[in-house]
Amino acid sequence: MIPADGRYVAVYRTPAALAGNDDESDYRTVIGWNSTGQPVVVNPLSGELTPAHRLPGFDHIVESHHPPIVGVLPAAPGWRVEYDDPATDDGLRLPVLGWAINVDGYGAAIVPDIGRPGGTEIVGVPTSLAPIRIIGPGMAEQPTI
Repeated sequence: MIPADGRYVAVYRTPAALAGNDDESDYRTVIGWNSTGQPVVVNPLSGELTPAHRLPGFDHIVESHHPPIVGVLPAAPGWRVEYDDPATDDGLRLPVLGWAINVDGYGAAIVPDIGRPGGTEIVGVPTSLAPIRIIGPGMAEQPTI
């Protein structure tokens, strides 16, 4: 078996998806490729690796829109992210706790989630918010990205 890097997923049509509701499709990460080149996924009932097309409802394989994270690096003290919060019309400035590195080598800031009671979760910077400014230690401003 050739291991996959996690960027491909198998799409399965659920009964609701077959009735026209595409939001009800099921997705399984491709774990690898067998000796004949078929994608292999984990069978949810047996826990065994199974060719994707052998599970009920298999439709196709797609490349994920979110490349898998393969590493996390701590952020040096002083890094922060600044962006405008459309819910409050205020700018938010959050400390960067670390950097999530995906399989393509790109990094994303990891910040505390202040949008939930207690703010105890750690999340990536919301990609729906723009522009995002990354400010390094001792720097007043960085270019907008």
